[in-house]
Amino acid sequence: MKETKAMTKQETQAIQEYGDWTPEQIQKETKEIGSGGEFWKAPVGRSTVRFLPPKVGWPSPFVIQHQHFIRLPTQDRPVVFCCPQQHEGKQCLACQKADKMETSGNRKDMDNAKKLRPQKRILANVIVDPAEANQKVSVFTFGKTVYDQLKSIRADDENGGNFLDPVKGFNMVINRVGTGKDDTRYTVIPARGTSQLANMDWLATQRDLRKMIRIPTVDQQQRLIDGEDPRDVWGDGDGQPYDARSKGPKDANGKDGKDVIDVDDGKRTAEDDLFDDEVDLD
Repeated sequence: MKETKAMTKQETQAIQEYGDWTPEQIQKETKEIGSGGEFWKAPVGRSTVRFLPPKVGWPSPFVIQHQHFIRLPTQDRPVVFCCPQQHEGKQCLACQKADKMETSGNRKDMDNAKKLRPQKRILANVIVDPAEANQKVSVFTFGKTVYDQLKSIRADDENGGNFLDPVKGFNMVINRVGTGKDDTRYTVIPARGTSQLANMDWLATQRDLRKMIRIPTVDQQQRLIDGEDPRDVWGDGDGQPYDARSKGPKDANGKDGKDVIDVDDGKRTAEDDLFDDEVDLD
């Protein structure tokens, strides 16, 4: 029988203060997926990141977000908010509009209804370039393909394992090709060797990602759709002008229509690609 090496005080403390990502939690999250303060998006090419473990009391290192990203012809910027229906079973104006469009029997309406539906994104605390001890914690947002590969690595004790362990975990190499929805691919490869975090302070400075999911009321949803500054809608405004404020939505006759949600099916923009650059988010 192989002799087990005694853990150091630091190793014992790390295990006591930080949680795990168990097969049971993976199964629960899979069902939902299947049906440093800065946000980080993997650039084209090769990136090395270290996923941080959840603190005790956090159910998972990952948070699943159902987010509407709607580009309207009356708006200079996309309307973005977490879906009240998906997260809390509450009224969602975008989902209601999509439901109505899907029953019209019109192919264009059905295509536009799909654009109104929320998309699933996963958030995680990571360190980019983790060999550098002075790096800060970033929030990595990604989709199903990356998440599925992380699950496979976590479940493979021979070629993968618990990459979240702050002492005996390992880095991930993320290779990205493509820049748009139809050509982007991600490959996640575990590093060959295990390593301790270069800076244990990272564990304490990660963000509680659950707090990033803010559910708008019906009134707040309407104000966002009407083109009001999101900072004012959420109460985060600083009194500065909103340079992308629209003149308000219009109905088919060009008159004011505060209950209008119309999807622009023109060309895709860089913001569209920034949000939904994976081919299998649905």
